[in-house]
Amino acid sequence: MPELAAVHQYKQAARITYPQGKPVEFCPWLRTESLETHVLVSDLIHSLGVPSGSAAIAAARRRKLEQQAGVERVVDQYAADGTLLASHAKRVAPGEIWRLSLGLTPQSGLEYGLLVFRGPYTLNHFQIVGPGTFATCHSRRHPLEESAWRHVRCIPFPLQPGALLSLFLMNRGSGDNRIAISRLTERRRVSTLTADIPRLGCKIVCLNRLLEGTVFDGTAARFLVESTYPYDLYTLSERDGAAAEAFSIQHIK
Repeated sequence: MPELAAVHQYKQAARITYPQGKPVEFCPWLRTESLETHVLVSDLIHSLGVPSGSAAIAAARRRKLEQQAGVERVVDQYAADGTLLASHAKRVAPGEIWRLSLGLTPQSGLEYGLLVFRGPYTLNHFQIVGPGTFATCHSRRHPLEESAWRHVRCIPFPLQPGALLSLFLMNRGSGDNRIAISRLTERRRVSTLTADIPRLGCKIVCLNRLLEGTVFDGTAARFLVESTYPYDLYTLSERDGAAAEAFSIQHIK
């Protein structure tokens, strides 16, 4: 019988330190009264691949999976302000999928934050599900708690009719990260929003505030994102005025 997951709740100001300079696996989570996040933790990325080479190579892969099954997987759950809420821990057998559900909010409102994975790297997936949504994507892998350095990237975003566009920004820096998002037209900044995100914190920023008067005709708008620390992001696209919350989530390479 599969081992049940254990949950450890933390007191305020608890802190976990992640290996400096080494990639760490992480992804966002969110929940409302109708949406919840499921995290799928498994070894499928390793076990489903067709072994290439000799029988000895295939046997070595099986031994590695068996060794990983003895290592506890831990999912650290942070609130949007970087507060450590809980750690969920479980040993995952070869071929098993641990579906970690983070539940719904007890009242109206949106809660979200960052999940950080400890244990063998397996490229975990997460799903955001609700009455009108089944959005799925996979985790990211970069160093966390990095030193300050200016980070700039340009993001194109299709302007589909009736869409609410947002960025889910995740701070990878060791300190408070100030992120500026500007809409670009002909290489000029037209308007700018700023967000201050604490260590291991997140921020959902609605881009429609930068698009007032813009025709949503399927063409792509361009946004310049500048920060004082490294960050990562996903894009969110919601249907404006939908009867049930419904949106997609994608990562940007």
